[in-house]
Amino acid sequence: MEIKFGNHVIGPNHPTYFIADIAANHDGDIERAKQLIRLAKEAGADAAKMVAETRLLERSLGSPDKFIADNELETQIVQRRRLRAARNIQAGEVFVREMIDVLRPATPGAIKPDQINDVIGTKALVDMPLGKELRWTNLGESKTN
Repeated sequence: MEIKFGNHVIGPNHPTYFIADIAANHDGDIERAKQLIRLAKEAGADAAKMVAETRLLERSLGSPDKFIADNELETQIVQRRRLRAARNIQAGEVFVREMIDVLRPATPGAIKPDQINDVIGTKALVDMPLGKELRWTNLGESKTN
């Protein structure tokens, strides 16, 4: 199924149509909302939406289910984030929150952001340079274990 929206065609075998979700971050301030829309455009968004439009978008797409479409598979690594070293880390150091960044790209095999609390308190088994992705194979047991 393809949908023509202005100059864009949305569907399989077409570039990803990037919609910035401004949600309620404007706090009801129209000037703030306009500023957020301008920032979204500068960041490369094709469109911006407010939270009230979410259900309309779901109905337009035919389902509220979220999934990665075939034409998005190549870009998911660039779009998603993983845990990375916020500074140089030496083997034996125990992780605290300040040692961890959540950054793009989502290197395959790296630890996902929703697991950050599981990383805190573990020991680094190897030296890790600034920006290195965190992997479970490079972390030891928690100091509480």
